[in-house]
Amino acid sequence: MQDFAWIDWASAQVDRVWDLMDISFMRAASKGYDSTYKSILWNLSQNVDRQIGSSVPGISPCMTPTMIPYLNFRGGPMLGVEALGLQGLPVDELVLTRETEDNLSDLAGNAMSSTVVGTAMVVALYLCGELLCNDIPKDPDADMAIDQDENKIPGEDLVSGFDQLAISNLDLAKLRDVSLKELLEKAQASARLCACEGRSLVTTTELTRCQDCGHTACTRCGGRPEHNYTVIDVEANPRMRPLAFQKEAKEILPMRVELVGVSKEKLEALKKSAGIDIKHSVWESYKRAVSKATSLELHYHALKRQSIWVAVYHSPVAFLELNLDPKNPEWRLYAKPDPSEPMNSPVRRMLDRPVARLRLSEALFEGEWEFALPHSTSFNIRIKGIRDPDVEGEGLVPGWEPRLGLQRPELKNKKVWSRLEVTVPEENKADLDTDIAGIYRWLPGCAAANASLHVQEGRDDSLPPLFFFLDPSKWGENDEDPFVFSSTFRRYDYGEARPIFASIDTRYRQSDTEDTESVACHVLCRWVAEPAVKIQTASTADATFGAPPSSLTFKVGIDDCQSAQAILTCKVRLPEGADDMLWPKNAWSEVDQIHERKTFQEIAFLTERLREVPNQGDWLETSVDSRELACATCSPTPPQLHWVLDPKAKGGRGGKRSALALEDPAQAGIFELSLKNRPSPFVTQLRRDDEGFGHVRIGINIASLTHRVTARLPSENRHNPIHTSYRITTDYMPPAKLTRPKFVLKSNRRDPAHKGPPGFRIPLRPEQLRSLTWMVAQERADVDEFEEEEVVEAIVEPLGWRAEAKATRKVRVRGGVLADEVGYGKTAITLGLISCSLDKEWKVPKSSVTRGLIPTQATLIIVPAHLVKQWESEVSKFTKKNRMTVVAVYTAMQLKKRTVEEFLEADIVIVPSNLFSSNTYLPALAAFGAVGALPGSFGRYFRERLETTIEGVRAQAKRLQDDGAEAVWDAIVEGDKIDTSLHEAPVIAPSKRLRGRAFREMAEARALAEDDNAAPATGRSPTKPGEESASTLRPGTGQRMRDVYIDVSPSDLPHKYIRVDAPSRVEEIEIEDSDDAKPSLRKRTSRRSLIESDSEEEVPKKASVGRKQRKAEEEDYEMEVISSDESFSADESEESVQTISDEESDSDSKGKAKPKPKPKPKAPSKPAKKEAAQSNKKRKSTAVSDGEEGKKPAKKTKAPAKEKPSVASQDPWKLQSKPVKKEWKEMQCPILEMFYWNRVVVDEYTYLKDEAHALITKLESKHRWILSGTPPIHDFASLKTIAVFLGIHLGVDDEDENPTTRGSERTAVEAFHSFREIRSVDWYAHRYEVGQRFLDQYVRQNIAEIDEIIFHEHIELIQLPAAERALERELDHTLRAQDMMIKRGKKTQSDRDQRIMKSLREAKSAEEALIKCVAYYDNVQSGEDNAMKACDYVVKVRKAELEDCQRDIYKTLQKLEKQRKALGKTEQETHYQEWIRVTKSSGVGDHEATRIVLEIYEAARTGAAWSVGGSAAKKGEKEEESTESSDEPRSKKGKTDSSKADAIWEHRQTAHALRQLVRELIGRVRSYRYFGAVRDIQEEHVEFTIDCPRCGRKAVPRDEISLLSSCGHMGCSDCVKACTINEECVRAGTSECQASAQALNIVPASSLGTDDEIKDARRHFGKKLEVVVDLIKNRIPKDERVILFIQYEDLMKKVLEALRANKIACLLLSGTAMQQSEKLSHFQSDEAKEKVLVLALEDESASGANLTIANHAIFLSPLFAKSKEHFKATETQAIGRVRRYGQVRPVHIWRFVARDTIDVEVYERFSGRNYQREVDEAAAAAKSQNAEMVDLTAPAPTVPVGEKGPRNVTSRGEQDDRSPPSTRAPSTVSSTAEVSAVVASLSMAHNPDEDADVEMSKGDVTAPMDDDGDELDDPDTIMLMS
Repeated sequence: MQDFAWIDWASAQVDRVWDLMDISFMRAASKGYDSTYKSILWNLSQNVDRQIGSSVPGISPCMTPTMIPYLNFRGGPMLGVEALGLQGLPVDELVLTRETEDNLSDLAGNAMSSTVVGTAMVVALYLCGELLCNDIPKDPDADMAIDQDENKIPGEDLVSGFDQLAISNLDLAKLRDVSLKELLEKAQASARLCACEGRSLVTTTELTRCQDCGHTACTRCGGRPEHNYTVIDVEANPRMRPLAFQKEAKEILPMRVELVGVSKEKLEALKKSAGIDIKHSVWESYKRAVSKATSLELHYHALKRQSIWVAVYHSPVAFLELNLDPKNPEWRLYAKPDPSEPMNSPVRRMLDRPVARLRLSEALFEGEWEFALPHSTSFNIRIKGIRDPDVEGEGLVPGWEPRLGLQRPELKNKKVWSRLEVTVPEENKADLDTDIAGIYRWLPGCAAANASLHVQEGRDDSLPPLFFFLDPSKWGENDEDPFVFSSTFRRYDYGEARPIFASIDTRYRQSDTEDTESVACHVLCRWVAEPAVKIQTASTADATFGAPPSSLTFKVGIDDCQSAQAILTCKVRLPEGADDMLWPKNAWSEVDQIHERKTFQEIAFLTERLREVPNQGDWLETSVDSRELACATCSPTPPQLHWVLDPKAKGGRGGKRSALALEDPAQAGIFELSLKNRPSPFVTQLRRDDEGFGHVRIGINIASLTHRVTARLPSENRHNPIHTSYRITTDYMPPAKLTRPKFVLKSNRRDPAHKGPPGFRIPLRPEQLRSLTWMVAQERADVDEFEEEEVVEAIVEPLGWRAEAKATRKVRVRGGVLADEVGYGKTAITLGLISCSLDKEWKVPKSSVTRGLIPTQATLIIVPAHLVKQWESEVSKFTKKNRMTVVAVYTAMQLKKRTVEEFLEADIVIVPSNLFSSNTYLPALAAFGAVGALPGSFGRYFRERLETTIEGVRAQAKRLQDDGAEAVWDAIVEGDKIDTSLHEAPVIAPSKRLRGRAFREMAEARALAEDDNAAPATGRSPTKPGEESASTLRPGTGQRMRDVYIDVSPSDLPHKYIRVDAPSRVEEIEIEDSDDAKPSLRKRTSRRSLIESDSEEEVPKKASVGRKQRKAEEEDYEMEVISSDESFSADESEESVQTISDEESDSDSKGKAKPKPKPKPKAPSKPAKKEAAQSNKKRKSTAVSDGEEGKKPAKKTKAPAKEKPSVASQDPWKLQSKPVKKEWKEMQCPILEMFYWNRVVVDEYTYLKDEAHALITKLESKHRWILSGTPPIHDFASLKTIAVFLGIHLGVDDEDENPTTRGSERTAVEAFHSFREIRSVDWYAHRYEVGQRFLDQYVRQNIAEIDEIIFHEHIELIQLPAAERALERELDHTLRAQDMMIKRGKKTQSDRDQRIMKSLREAKSAEEALIKCVAYYDNVQSGEDNAMKACDYVVKVRKAELEDCQRDIYKTLQKLEKQRKALGKTEQETHYQEWIRVTKSSGVGDHEATRIVLEIYEAARTGAAWSVGGSAAKKGEKEEESTESSDEPRSKKGKTDSSKADAIWEHRQTAHALRQLVRELIGRVRSYRYFGAVRDIQEEHVEFTIDCPRCGRKAVPRDEISLLSSCGHMGCSDCVKACTINEECVRAGTSECQASAQALNIVPASSLGTDDEIKDARRHFGKKLEVVVDLIKNRIPKDERVILFIQYEDLMKKVLEALRANKIACLLLSGTAMQQSEKLSHFQSDEAKEKVLVLALEDESASGANLTIANHAIFLSPLFAKSKEHFKATETQAIGRVRRYGQVRPVHIWRFVARDTIDVEVYERFSGRNYQREVDEAAAAAKSQNAEMVDLTAPAPTVPVGEKGPRNVTSRGEQDDRSPPSTRAPSTVSSTAEVSAVVASLSMAHNPDEDADVEMSKGDVTAPMDDDGDELDDPDTIMLMS
């Protein structure tokens, strides 16, 4: 891509698009033009053989929604806005905010949007205009207009408060005194140096400048053309922000200018003085345009940033440009042609060039004006190529075409001169504006069309450079494009014209001619100076402005939003010709958002000097009662939502249908209208008075902003008043981009230590006591309040004004987040907090929060399922006996056995987090709430239903306490009857064709409606018999149709009607009436009889209906509007309660006349008809549910399953039992949401998902705590998830911060309204400030001071064996060729594809597939027990597949030969004959495949027998098998019923099949060759060498060979790399292989390794697993235990298999919460025999558990994470299982990384560490110590393997010196090869604030004492303290 192109867009395209762009570019180049300089649109979604480009430059082809429109001149795609413009849509009238290109393309539609649809809409509006107008409600204010003041100017009331403004004189002529030199320096420092910088950005990428042409680009964008770049020193030449320069330049530049001294007489004098003759008509047009252009003053319009800055001034008849070119600053005046001039008139072309200029000398207005008189001069110049002995070819070098690689004979060897000499006749030099004569050097690497750029040598450096190049027009033909002389070669946008000194004849092109060429040169104008003309600032007499002298006072009451407060007014005399549309006379015109930018550009000459209103930059409070801020005008109430079944999306568990929210139509209309009509934050008005003065006034509506912002603050359970404030910034400069700062967490380092918790057996450490101090303080009654806030903003970008309104409210939350690092002891600190509060009096606050709930002093602790037992044991370990009453609930079944009284008497209740998402608890919660069932799938509908359920639970809790169990039971019984099932969504589908069952069921509904004599709801009377109107006839047939209206309205949605294009009569419909089946209709007519016709031709009845016929019949029906909202009853199974399933929606959601109550199930009275069975063919469930009594199974099925009783009927609460009736506290299965807890603590909050998170955040408590060593704080959206649990509002959800927020759950209206508000970068930056303030108040994180725990980190480098490497390389190259995208669509019998598809089958990403491939060997197809045997098997299979393909080709060729002989001679060459000719002349693209194909063809042609590997037998020999293909036609041996045309077609199809087989053969030949070459290289006993086919080098050794995975050919590495640059095979030069090869296809032979038959033949699970097994079994001492972390479930199974096969006792954490807890307890005990615990790395099982019994943590593969933060958090949690307080052994972290594989890439990407650097440092460290394995920090002697004690295991069973407990051991990098090494220590940093480390061995620990002085003898306790 060129450097001006959209590099990011191009990089995201696939190879096919790149290839198509290259091919299309080369096609254009072969025709002689550079397509990147033509306005041509390519459709890159087409294939190469299709017409992809515009037939005419500048004309767009047909646009379709799926096409990829590429604009050559831009180097990028067509924008959505441009697509809208091509459809004729008024783009300037659209308000666009955050719409994506896809959104805009969808809005543009396809080619018929404006031509067909638009026409139809216009016609419809024209025909129905009167009807529409009659329905428009009368304006209630219309009658009041007569009472208004007639003298009042319209729009006067929109702005008020002018008494707060001070009026002053306005001097627009005043300029800031800055020298021209300083202005140019600043302009150069802020100019655009790369296309990626755009209008306001400054790139941080290194910038470069071409030394030859001066072009600049960043290193990321530069590269094509190559240029001669050198780096720009930005430190020596510092850059300036573009926005800062704009602000400064607007103070320096004049706002209004005028040219004086120009008249027609003066122009005549100039012409006379120049002595030139000009055609009269041309001269008159010129004079008229110039005199008109200089008659009016010009106003400042804009500053344009390009490679130079350009200031633009406009008037109605002209525009003026100030070019701030450092070498050639000048004013250029352009005259606008008269609008009546034709588009192609000579006058328009003449006025495209400047008519006057002023070249500046020392100041902005100093210099001599020159006028371009329209006098064209032509003369001949001489151009000659110059020989240069220093250049190869003596100056003749390859031209543009051969440099591109074009191979046509006339282009391949084209030469051009590298230097040209241009000579101008002396008598014509005066006609030129500059001297163009001289030597020009060709710059083929610089940017110009056809690489034609030449630069003049020896030109004065003070002058702009002079270039000679081809300057093509965007739209003209190639042969009309001339070479020109100009000072600039940059690309010009539409509407711009290049300033040229001269152009030459269009026939001139670069050539190799040695003769001097005489070429016509054309000069289009003569520049003549006129000293009397001057430019000056225009007079601004009588101009005034009003601005606030101090801070404004705003009223923000409920009615104050009706008028904006004036902040700026201006009065100035308008020049003649002012736009009446812009300045309406005696009426205020309000500037809307659509025309805002354009309007402010027109009045920029006023606003740029007035934009900074003083004293408005600080936050100022507004005092008003918050109740007065509930403004329905500014913040209208959103419409109520109705929930229906989503007809498209499917989600949830078990394939259940998701819910769709639809707004109430009436409310949505009011809401939409209110949003459109709400007051604008900024009001800008313009008008012109009778005296010719223009008035501008700008007001700001702070009241409206305040009303909006207060509506965003939550009000639930909040009683403090709202405080509002505002801020106005009038010099707002948005930052270029948002730099999101990382959130910082405070620690408790400076907090005092709390005294020991009462009743604790084990004293807390000092750092833990400091954390306890903070936690206790956070629970005080007077804890500091947090200030919630919301900010809304409004920006007037052209002015740089920004208004903000802020609403704040204080809330008091007791609790926070204890985010101490893993291993710190958060459990003990939390228990200490609970113990400290046990002796305090429990006071229940009286508020709306506690209303109805049952208060309990218990602390509810929610933990991962496997940690319930650990928490329970921790309580008994830390606290004295009977200090705390603990109720531990492991499962939902155990919860059923608990009572309310137990929870009331408990101090701690421990429950697993998965309880809240269990299929037992959720139904019980819903049933107890007595408001209907909860949905079975999680989403927005679930959350909304949960709100209702929680309120129901609250009411039930109050009812239980007040009225007893009986009242609660009665409510549950009534609630069980509530139907919460959803109905089908009304689908509007105009002219949609109904097919099959859909039509039959709609016909059934119509028949039922007719049977019930249901009158049409619309009140229309049916057409009487015999009456036929135009509306009842099908167009073009004369057949009568009838409208059917059926009422299908459910109770909760408005009535809808179905209009069906149904036949007026359906013949022979049988309605089967039975008790359990609804009527079934059977259609006995053919397709024609579906529409009643005048002819009553009988159609014979058919016994059966074939699939094709049935499909054809089903396609004959059409429906215009579908609306089927039916009642629905979900299956109440244990797995999902009140869920929405596909089967139920299919059966229950069809249109019926009226919903019927569900009858009792009965046996079918009749067998189902075939058609009825067919309609139920796809049903999976046969259970009878509501509304499907008449549905019958398609086949014999089992009897319907018995309906499972509802949860309410089971009474898990025992409400009907006598004990509960007597005492409500005896109620069982207590619902956790019915309590008001003293404290809710959530451990490992990060892992809460969906239902669990939703329910837990709804729990009510006095104090709320989160425990997490890795809290989600990587961005603001993640931080909000913490705040939600604490009950703190951090801000509204935002689409840009978190695109998944609510995501697809938003309604279409909500999604549309999300485009209304676009927020600034500063708004997001402020959100991060709010987030940091939240963290400072509620989150603390302390680093575990566990330096005394020895910590070793090992990186085990695995070198995969050759066989495994071969399999891994094959998969790796395949995936990288697919851009690391998994593509499962292809189905083939190829072994290679089967093997790859098997690897991808269970992988969600390409990286996952590669990680698994590296981790273990999988005998995919072969069944071999090791990779080496599998590779040999693969070679055999590939060979067999190749042979099978050859046999298929032989059979197909035999068939083609028979067909050819049967056809005889044909008029045209057949496809088969063409294939023979091309194959014989050019081959098939691969020399080996070509040889095979030609051998087979000769055998088939001569009729000889042929076998794989053998030669063709003699003609006439008997064939071994029949050659007839399985797809041979039924008529054999010449007996055929088809005509010759059919035979030719069949012959063509067979030839097509042959082509496919040949392509398959090529692929299989290359696949077999590649894998065979890999195995040849890897065979250890072979001394492998090759001869390079490209350079001819002989006996190239293995280490210098590279292999191409695309074709299997080999060569020396240098030649292979050189060939891939041209994307060709190393054998392409010998025409042996035409395969495409890229750099990613290169496989160095040295990377494949060699087979070690002794070792590799024994491997079964793969090298990496074998090394892991060896580490666990032999290198880790037997008394030390291991935790093995694995990311993927299927990989976990493989690891377990390997461990068990090697007789290593292991334990997998799985099962229920109770089982997981028991397994953890068992593994933690000394009696456990299992050495290894296998944990899933990414789920909650790898977090929270205290597993200090193990001291080895193994990561089988690097974690492929979502982000670096996720990687760090996950690994921190995993390592924290073993490296924590209580660990008495050295901790070893083992990371297994396979060399040169995906492991290295993933490890470096997410860890941020440099793998290669660590390896190099390790090798250097090992070499410096002259030892293989040395621990640099351990001086003690080596410990034998069997002896206990800490040690640093470094490699393959070798041990280093024993380290004392206080020693920090280093990390090691060890290799499975013979050499290993040690890297520098990665131990934790020492805490400088603490005392020196105290060395302590286990024997130094004294027996601890409890608070009573008793000695503790618990070994676990002693271990913990140590």
